[in-house]
Amino acid sequence: MLRIFILVVILLTPHAKAAEPPELACLSGLSLDEVFAQNKHINGGFIIIVGDKWMESDTWASSVWNDPEVVEYLKSHHVLVTYMDQESDPAFFDTLDIGATPTFIYYSNRRVRSRRIGLVSARDESREATIEWVRAARSNLTLLEKRYKKVHEDPTNIASRVELMKELSAEGQAGASTEQHCWVIDHNQLWYEYMIQQDELKTEDEFQFMLYWFIMGARDNLVLIRRTDFSGHESDGWKDAIRSVEYAESNPWTTPRSPQTFQSKKAYVDLRRALESRRDNNTATERDLFILNLLTAEGEEGQAIHEQFRKYFDELERGE
Repeated sequence: MLRIFILVVILLTPHAKAAEPPELACLSGLSLDEVFAQNKHINGGFIIIVGDKWMESDTWASSVWNDPEVVEYLKSHHVLVTYMDQESDPAFFDTLDIGATPTFIYYSNRRVRSRRIGLVSARDESREATIEWVRAARSNLTLLEKRYKKVHEDPTNIASRVELMKELSAEGQAGASTEQHCWVIDHNQLWYEYMIQQDELKTEDEFQFMLYWFIMGARDNLVLIRRTDFSGHESDGWKDAIRSVEYAESNPWTTPRSPQTFQSKKAYVDLRRALESRRDNNTATERDLFILNLLTAEGEEGQAIHEQFRKYFDELERGE
């Protein structure tokens, strides 16, 4: 709410000015307009760092975008990097669908080809990941396109799904990431076998606790549970979500107010529908029914499930 208020004040203030670009070794020193001019007649891409005036200079200085190896890669491959914020070019900013800052955009052929959300510090893992991201964006397939290709080649490969979820999250596509997450929950036996193989868990009970952790977190974030917010507004949880999804399905020309959130809610509504269909057809497994209960439990029933996993919460509190 505070950020919305600040943005409104900025938009209504005629003398609002863009923040000075951070001191980053990767920056080309060219403005956004100058970079566009240089790329006007070629297909080569460039990187736009979308920041804001609230970022600390020390945070930028220690980031991967100030790392000598990353800077050397960008310069040796003639990848120009420029900086902007909302005040420097409001009209263009609105076309970029920025959900959080800073956002790092690889822009090519007059469109956003790939993006990264959030600032990470310079270390071996982030350095390699950043160079890999830029290299892929400059090639025929971005990392996201490669991840989707692998999933299409083998839809039941959970490892490929996990990598796709990670890439979607890195791109800031929360709704699409949730769709993949719901797919692996729906195909929970494949997920269970994958987790056993990766030595991430050893028992069915541990797997159920992991399911509980993920699903209850999603229900809370997406308001798929009855509750009253700070303003006194009462949400009916699932009924509200199902109603909004059914309305969108009946009126496909409408645009949701928050597309990412709607996409995530629809993914969970579709997951619930699939589980209920198997239950009604007597094809649901015991785990399917357990997941369905996680999705729909309210009040005392929900508290009873929480008590079932109390030992795991106690272990987490003890740092075990």
